[in-house]
Amino acid sequence: MNWEQLHTVLGKKLGAVGQVTITPAVLMTILIIIAGTYWASRLLQRMLRRNVFGRLGLREGTQATICRVFHYVIMCVGAYIAVNQAGINLTGLAAMTAVLMVGISLGLQNITVISSAGSYCCLSVPCRSEILWKSAESKVRFE
Repeated sequence: MNWEQLHTVLGKKLGAVGQVTITPAVLMTILIIIAGTYWASRLLQRMLRRNVFGRLGLREGTQATICRVFHYVIMCVGAYIAVNQAGINLTGLAAMTAVLMVGISLGLQNITVISSAGSYCCLSVPCRSEILWKSAESKVRFE
């Protein structure tokens, strides 16, 4: 396969999202950015576990919670960058989502309070990241 054929294959139109034409090259760009973001997230988690958490003396459950939150934030930012790099503008979607979230938060304040309390409990009383469930005499216990 020469460069001309490769250019033809990567430039073939698969569909369109608004004004943006989706091609295999655009999809590859999105996948590469997402993969790079995932790799960066895992690298940050390893760095935090090796260098930061040991010095702070945090429990294993707290470490796992902080790492998971960092992972979600980094992956959301990476997905936003990938879609933006592809040329799909998410500004209108962001504004619509903000309005929707205000409506949800006003209508479902109880669930928000419960979620906040659950997050607080996860951070204040951490458990081990490898929780083993064992059944003994029809009782479930943590070990």
